[in-house]
Amino acid sequence: MFLCIDTCTNVCSIAVVTPKLDILSERLYNYKLRHSEILIPEIESMLKELGFSMEEMTRVYVTNGPGSFTGIRIGVTVANTISQVRNIPVYSVCLLDLLVESFRFLDGVILSVIYARANQYFYAFYHISNHQIERTSDYKMGDIDEIAQRINEIDKQVFISGEFLEEHKQKLGQNVGFSSGHSRMPRASVLPFVDILNGSMQTNGYVVPFYLEKSQAEKNLEKQRNE
Repeated sequence: MFLCIDTCTNVCSIAVVTPKLDILSERLYNYKLRHSEILIPEIESMLKELGFSMEEMTRVYVTNGPGSFTGIRIGVTVANTISQVRNIPVYSVCLLDLLVESFRFLDGVILSVIYARANQYFYAFYHISNHQIERTSDYKMGDIDEIAQRINEIDKQVFISGEFLEEHKQKLGQNVGFSSGHSRMPRASVLPFVDILNGSMQTNGYVVPFYLEKSQAEKNLEKQRNE
């Protein structure tokens, strides 16, 4: 059985998926970044409800960013600890890649986007053809004007997976399509699907957090050094 974890955003998502990719259970919580309080108890509760123990888990999947610094660290730390204690492999994927998976059966250009803070977004562009997903840009962090300019440079409709602030949507122009509400939310249960279909997971035995920006503590330290 596969234990799947995502804690990169306000939503904490956990799931148990079989090797045949049957989703046995999935839980999503929006507890305003109380992931450190709920993650392990909810995993234990979910396994108990299914009649499983941690000893029956054969893989751990986790998103490693970008997103909340605290959220990323919590999910990655729990996944790495389970992997080491149980001596089972741990697999990770970028959250932006995860959000694109629900569009696999659509041909076209996809923008995967996560709100960061202070009107900034994490984002990346992808192209999907014949059920194959190819990332066509670097993982980036930028404001709404930067993203809107990138969209305007594309002469095709751009489908958006993720969520923009309402006041920013009007800046994106008419050449965009938004995903439905349920597909805008990261789903931990999708992680094994990304692995099986793309084969792009990290499998080096230890997951490293993926940050697109420096933490506030790092910025403050850097500022002090330059003064």
